[in-house]
Amino acid sequence: MEAAQRASDITGLPIRLWTPVMSGQMNVMVWTGNAEHLVDFEVAGDKLGESNEFNDWVEQNDSLFVGPFEDAVLQVLHGAAAEEAPAYVLGTQAVPANGAYAEAFGIGVEIAQTAEQITGLPMLFGSWLTGTFGGVGWVAGAPDLDAVETANAALAANDDWIKLIERAGHAFREGGTSTLYRRLN
Repeated sequence: MEAAQRASDITGLPIRLWTPVMSGQMNVMVWTGNAEHLVDFEVAGDKLGESNEFNDWVEQNDSLFVGPFEDAVLQVLHGAAAEEAPAYVLGTQAVPANGAYAEAFGIGVEIAQTAEQITGLPMLFGSWLTGTFGGVGWVAGAPDLDAVETANAALAANDDWIKLIERAGHAFREGGTSTLYRRLN
């Protein structure tokens, strides 16, 4: 949490810290930030790189972290980030099937819109600019676990949702993943 606060203070971007819960990759820390343009991330990265205070702090605390550092950018194609970060976020990732990219992108937006209508929770849909090549992702925020559970039950009980997911199946490769994240700051 201290790293997120320090990075926010230096860059001027709100940096949030998340960890997966009830999902794979337990004990992973994920820092996120939203920006209007890629250059905003470049400027933020330059500010962090130039900050002796931040880099000294990272060096002093490096032993607390194990494993590689990974970075990725999701370019939003539908929806908008909430003004206030939700307590929980469900992130789903998939990769379009070969030859089905246009269909996958179209149905990806339809999935986001339909989930919003059924659950009342806002959902982003985007494509990975960096990270998984050709991948897409959906991100839905919820205020608490009750809202997550209620939304999931509403989707599972909705015949139109089930038909949409069945129709979408051939547009994506096998192996999509969903992860529930809890905001820590």
